[in-house]
Amino acid sequence: MTSDMLIGGVCVPLGIAGTFAGGYLMKKYNFDIRQTLLFTIIFSGAGCVFLAALFGLGCKVPSIAGITAPYRGSDNLNKTAYCNYDCQCPKGQFLLVCGADKVTYISPCYAGCKHTNSTTGYRKISKYTNCSCVSGDDKSAHSGSCSSTNCGGLLALFMICVGIGITLLCFCQAPVYVVLLRVLESGDKALGIGLMSFSSRLLGYVPGPIWFGLILDRSCIYKAPACHGKALCYLYNTYGLRMSYIGLSLACSMVYMLVFVVTFVWMEFNTGKYEKDPIMIEPLELDRELRREN
Repeated sequence: MTSDMLIGGVCVPLGIAGTFAGGYLMKKYNFDIRQTLLFTIIFSGAGCVFLAALFGLGCKVPSIAGITAPYRGSDNLNKTAYCNYDCQCPKGQFLLVCGADKVTYISPCYAGCKHTNSTTGYRKISKYTNCSCVSGDDKSAHSGSCSSTNCGGLLALFMICVGIGITLLCFCQAPVYVVLLRVLESGDKALGIGLMSFSSRLLGYVPGPIWFGLILDRSCIYKAPACHGKALCYLYNTYGLRMSYIGLSLACSMVYMLVFVVTFVWMEFNTGKYEKDPIMIEPLELDRELRREN
């Protein structure tokens, strides 16, 4: 299962559900401005806690000879070693094989394999023999990486934390508009909504893809040969990618929360301006007040 399917199938529906749930709670309990701000601070803070928990949920960086770990008997990270020096492996070749010594190699060529025995079946696993880089008596390798740890449980826990964090942060979408509509005069509401939409796109949608794209590019540790100026990344530094990606997401979420914290503190020192919430006045009471004035 790919990452885009996980995000599309889990995170997006939960985000939509969180947005609707936040709007439903605002309608049901009819919070005033102070309560709405507290609601936003609490749920955005809880979302940040779940995002911060993702720092400790991740699999180890796979050990691949020449990329993340040196070849046996070598101290340098170099794809070419004494055991495959004469193989003249094609640049950018990527076909992971697992040696009998439980070491993953970039390709059969970089493992120094001389012969191939293809097997047909459900998984179509190819076996390679006479591999000079594989240590031990058994000089064979088979297609695929050597899986040292099972990350299925960590992936499930990771997706649970991501889903809860996104849901809690999306709870704050409706309250943000409620606060904006309640603090603005009637003639300024449309302008306020327009400015908020413009600023969110200017500060989020425009630089966001650039920042996250830079993180992805810098986390790449093995690329294919460039073709027309573009190169496909085969391997990422999963630890660095996780720390950078989650760190940037958490930083943006904390800034989002701090904006409401500052707004709440400022409102507490200026309570006189917001003692009467114009939206909280019932229509009948408003009509009575207008009749009395007339």
